[in-house]
Amino acid sequence: MKGRLLNASWIEDVEYIKKLVDGYIKGEIDEHQFKKERLKNGIYGQRQKGFFMVRVKVPGGEITPEQLKTLAEIGDRYSNGILHITTRQDIQYHWVKLEDIPQVVEIINECGLTTKDACGDTVRNVTSCYLSGICPLELINAGQCARITTETFLGIYRNLPRKFKITFSGCEKDCAYARFNDVGLIATVKENKHGFRVYVGGGQGDTPYIGNLLIDFVEPEYIPSIIKAVLEVFNKHGDRKNKRRNRLKFLIERIGFEEFKNLFWEEYNKIAEEVKDFSPEVFTPRGDFPFGNPIIQKDGRYALNILLRKGNITSPEVETIADIGIRYSLSIRLTQDQNILLYNIPEEYVSEIRNTLTAHGFDLEGAGSIRDIVCCPGSETCSLGITSSRGVTEAIEKIVDKFSHLPVRIKISGCPNSCGHHHIADIGLHGVAKKINGKLAPHYVFHFGGTPTKIGERSLKIPAKNVPTAIEDILSYYEALKREGETFTEFLSRVGEKDLRGILQKHLHLREGVDYFKDFGSDKEFSLEEVGVGECMGIVADMVETSISEAERIVSQAKAHIQQGFEEDAYVHLKEALIVLCKGMLVPFGVKAEGEEAIFKFAEHVIGRRYIDEKFLNLLKKENPSVGEVEEFISACRKAYELLKRQTKEKLEKGIKDKARKEIMDLRNEECPYNFILAKQKIESMEIGSVLVVLLKDEESVMSVSASMRDHGHEVIDVDKENSHYVLTIRRR
Repeated sequence: MKGRLLNASWIEDVEYIKKLVDGYIKGEIDEHQFKKERLKNGIYGQRQKGFFMVRVKVPGGEITPEQLKTLAEIGDRYSNGILHITTRQDIQYHWVKLEDIPQVVEIINECGLTTKDACGDTVRNVTSCYLSGICPLELINAGQCARITTETFLGIYRNLPRKFKITFSGCEKDCAYARFNDVGLIATVKENKHGFRVYVGGGQGDTPYIGNLLIDFVEPEYIPSIIKAVLEVFNKHGDRKNKRRNRLKFLIERIGFEEFKNLFWEEYNKIAEEVKDFSPEVFTPRGDFPFGNPIIQKDGRYALNILLRKGNITSPEVETIADIGIRYSLSIRLTQDQNILLYNIPEEYVSEIRNTLTAHGFDLEGAGSIRDIVCCPGSETCSLGITSSRGVTEAIEKIVDKFSHLPVRIKISGCPNSCGHHHIADIGLHGVAKKINGKLAPHYVFHFGGTPTKIGERSLKIPAKNVPTAIEDILSYYEALKREGETFTEFLSRVGEKDLRGILQKHLHLREGVDYFKDFGSDKEFSLEEVGVGECMGIVADMVETSISEAERIVSQAKAHIQQGFEEDAYVHLKEALIVLCKGMLVPFGVKAEGEEAIFKFAEHVIGRRYIDEKFLNLLKKENPSVGEVEEFISACRKAYELLKRQTKEKLEKGIKDKARKEIMDLRNEECPYNFILAKQKIESMEIGSVLVVLLKDEESVMSVSASMRDHGHEVIDVDKENSHYVLTIRRR
């Protein structure tokens, strides 16, 4: 063991992953079940078939030199030799082969880290300030809080409505972006007591929200109960039907913050008696914020911030840093700006370590400067990536050196999902597709003036190949007109976003000799066909599988009531299991129904089409069904769903002859996956070669539906935007 154990049940978890991968390889586990289970264990699919991304949870970014050395060995042996540091202080490996996944996960756990809950609808990696424990301004050790919280909730919530993110900031400066997390905590002092302000419902993504202030002050020992109460509210009331709007921020928007608070206090009062060991270090602030590199720690020692371009570092480079850490007994932290911090360096070794790092080619001057550009992997490996965020980053890096004196932070995402934190940058970019003269080309939307407390202002969308020169013009404008000590945000407030919009306007025009239809670093024509597997059918599968699993769970509760002699209570559960299952089984047919209506609709659409035997009609009418009858019904539903999937596949392969035509469907009021299901049903009733034009309400919907249509064998002809909606044109294949 090279570090303190993070996952106590890692041996059982590794055995489970071995069986999961083995079952998938042998065909005993289908694609959707494999996806659902692997995500919970930190394993993502890549757009390249047969390869996977493995994510390592590193609470608060804190990692020992020995652990880092082990991770370097993994990258060298099982990946492409490159480790990627994320904006949530995780480490990611790409290009991991399916058969190597169990071994990779085992080694990660053996060194004291874990992949558990690193992806999926779980409590994700808990982040913190990258200067935790060494910053002169800090009030509470946020890194310790991240570690304790991870240990408290690891493996507890694995089927939430959606992912859940937590962060801790050690002081009011809020380096960890607390207001942009599901639960964000900022250390503060009140009446000479240390504690936290608690924010809930923040987030970025394609629809950014600033968190709501839930509690103005609370002492540290109550934090686990507070987080648990928020999780319970989200778990019970979050929207599991609409994957596009089921983060905590959307629950609060739907029910209102006052109702959310009522639900929170109701849950908190149930668990307030629970005692958790939550006692991080507290401090009295002294000194100024430690700008510079090296950074002067509050204890007089030093830290060095190492810039990693695009968040990437090779295995040999990782090993070099690990060896330095071991040799000098240093501490290491991964930062939310995708860098590596070496700290607790005694003064007498600063020059020696600095020279060693520089000799190995590490950039110490660029960390924290304009050259320190944050970006996600983008279309290079991510199945949702639209544009080459790494490619445009490299192009921008070539022009920003001459502006190294300007205090500007640039952050880039390859799609609207904001993995590159573009909403909270001075200059943020997110990738989209847009037509030029009727042909799709990569573009970027600009955002200006984002901060830890403010969402950047959305501006114009310009062709990707014009982005570097546009940024050069914006920086030149800022340099020429800025006042002494004026930050970019302050400058923007003074001159207004419209001035920057005017600069961007010039870059909408096409330049001679530039190939706008190839993205940076690519020799292929840009196309949405390159975007990975569509999510819609995955969402359908998740909703059906969730309904089956939920029905099985409810039946288990019913059995417990019967064993305790409460049969009347058991009937209530068994009836609820029938409703849950009927509701879930209607999803593939594009039918939404609640309560008793779900049973009637099930009889019409599922039994009526002979997917399930008519004998179950009597069961659906019963007020007091038996456990055996409901279990038989669950089994029949599972078989019916497998049959439905096979028939859909066969129908696509065979084709349906009908009259050729072009039709328009307005699905702007339909949520995912229903928009996809309805469009799919329509186009599959049309002759091969027919065209369907679908109106959709937002960029997320059009990207997911288009990818899912392509996965079902149809041709995506065009994607365009008209006023406030999107137009997707598909040809039946």
